[in-house]
Amino acid sequence: MENLREIIAEWLRGPELPEMSLREQPNLEETNGLRRILAVVGPRRAGKTYFLYQLISEAIHSGKTRRDEVLFVDFEDYRLRDFSADDIQNLLAAFYQETGKPPRYLFFDEIQRMPYWSRVLRTLHNSRRYEIVVSGSNASLLSSEIATELRGRYEDRLILPFSFSSSAKAGTDPPSFSTSSRCVRRSVPSLVSHHSPGSETYPR
Repeated sequence: MENLREIIAEWLRGPELPEMSLREQPNLEETNGLRRILAVVGPRRAGKTYFLYQLISEAIHSGKTRRDEVLFVDFEDYRLRDFSADDIQNLLAAFYQETGKPPRYLFFDEIQRMPYWSRVLRTLHNSRRYEIVVSGSNASLLSSEIATELRGRYEDRLILPFSFSSSAKAGTDPPSFSTSSRCVRRSVPSLVSHHSPGSETYPR
């Protein structure tokens, strides 16, 4: 439980969400609500984590919510290596202990790291208490077995590395096809950001 409170406290009291090049995607209200789980899928380093940040940032800045109503958990955090489906209530309880209220929004990054995650999502969704957004690998979140178990409960959003036009709109040079390394460099969202050319971060 202490690890869970520590992780939640780090999120709640952490720095401002990073500036990012916004994706051309609907906002959280348009895509989700309490009706369905939003599953953000795509290859590694395509920008799935930053897309989750984008949804959170838009919801906060629009006045729809506050940070202390959002539970964001990265399941690749080494402190969650032994996290199981049975721990989900402890996670929600730890959030309540930190904020004095339950979360309205659940953002679970790399959800496939949690055993029986699809059953957990179905249970949380059935409670009708939360708006739920998750991210993960294509193979895990789009498998036929998961699609059957969560049928009618979720919609998926594919995130890919920036296209030529998206790079240009982000205010950087569009992908150059003169060398393969530069083409890859300019298509990865971590490098098409508001940082200087020499400053690189690596979102998933």
